[in-house]
Amino acid sequence: MKYLLGGENEKAYLNSKMLNRHGIIAGATGTGKTVTLKVISEMLNNDGINTFITDVKGDIMSLAENGERNDKIDERLNKLGIDDYQVDSFPVEIFDIYKRGVPLRASVTDIGPVLLSKMLGLNDVQSGVIDVMYKIADENGLKLIDFKDLKIMLKYMADFSSDISSKYGNVAKQSINAIQRTLIRFENEGAIDFFGEPSFDVDDLLVKNGEKGTANILNCTELYLNSKMYQSVVIYLLSQIFTSLDEVGDLDKPKLVLFLDEAHLIFKDLNKKMLENIVTIIKLIRSKGVGIFFVTQNPKDIPEEVLSQLSNRIEHALRAYTPNEIKNVKYAADSFRKNPNFDSEKAILNLKTGEALVSTLNEDGEPSIAEITLIRPPMSKIGMIDEAVFNDIINSSDFNSKYKEPIDRESAYEILSERYIQINKEMEAEKAEKDAQKEYRTKQNQKKRNESTADKMLKRVFSAFTYQIGRTVARDIMNTIKRKK
Repeated sequence: MKYLLGGENEKAYLNSKMLNRHGIIAGATGTGKTVTLKVISEMLNNDGINTFITDVKGDIMSLAENGERNDKIDERLNKLGIDDYQVDSFPVEIFDIYKRGVPLRASVTDIGPVLLSKMLGLNDVQSGVIDVMYKIADENGLKLIDFKDLKIMLKYMADFSSDISSKYGNVAKQSINAIQRTLIRFENEGAIDFFGEPSFDVDDLLVKNGEKGTANILNCTELYLNSKMYQSVVIYLLSQIFTSLDEVGDLDKPKLVLFLDEAHLIFKDLNKKMLENIVTIIKLIRSKGVGIFFVTQNPKDIPEEVLSQLSNRIEHALRAYTPNEIKNVKYAADSFRKNPNFDSEKAILNLKTGEALVSTLNEDGEPSIAEITLIRPPMSKIGMIDEAVFNDIINSSDFNSKYKEPIDRESAYEILSERYIQINKEMEAEKAEKDAQKEYRTKQNQKKRNESTADKMLKRVFSAFTYQIGRTVARDIMNTIKRKK
């Protein structure tokens, strides 16, 4: 199956069999990336293929509404020679972690220590504390599900840091305290609802609503403002899709195509090991029947190891005013198979809104020569979704009934809370016993002090009495001697 992307003279197509070789949609702000993304998703949805899209600006969700024909659209249709255009709408599901969509959650255990540390923006020492926390939880059968599990585990580690350090190596209270302060910020940002159950089942991304494929949209209008959270959620979903879906080999058309906007954030500040893991996923996920399009302003935002895996390339205009920006344009142009009829660098600088330099894979997996392509207009609404339509999509979704209410089963919080109750009882009993012993000792000491005081008084009385008797005896003896004389 071939999908007409656009083109006035030389038509540009996307080959369904090659969509799992991935792609990139790049270009400066306002050059037409969003429209191109919508056009590709529409074509795939019309062919029964599900898509997953991170919607950063909020203007992808309008796939759910019919577009409107106007003079500009008619002009473009005439240039492209398209005479069967009709406005249309598409099945849409909207997910979010900030309650502006069907709740998307993951348990703390599912996220894992590496992503959790990344999500919280922890340094290496603090990340080591998180590693130990997961190990303690695993060894003691403490399920880490939601935010309160995370908080009580850190409290437990702080309270028993000496014992934990002796077994697992130094776990400084200062590091635990720093993580706890980070959790306060995280809580204030409202992101804690991401932690919990039921965890999102990526198989739901393959569910269709009728003959058309469904556009599963992650509402990132708020999530995007927290770049570390956005990065971590996207990486988590990529990992889950890769590990959950079965191997299917090369299909005539993919089961699922992902469109990941603001792709530069996904790779920002990744350590070498994590980047290697993502590259491995991108290389191997195509055997699961999954294609990925990265959407970004400049191809250089994508690591070269990843960029080399993106075979379907759509480059909208770039602006170049500085030497570094000029280098970026050259870098973008060099990633295309050259067309002898024009200079790719100059073409990228002079592309109009809605135009793109395009190279895609043919049925044999060969990249086409770069062509300047006018992208076909979308069939759905251009702009923001109507609020009433937005609410209706969420409220009527079968997934909303599945994920809306969190499940709070027994986990680390309940178990450790019970232990703390028992510990408090033991401490109170120990304190009561110590207080009783202290009171007994006080009474005994007081008794001894009283006895000692009485003894001293008797001694003083006895001494005085003895002294008085002695004086009387002595006086009598003296008187007797005097009389004898």
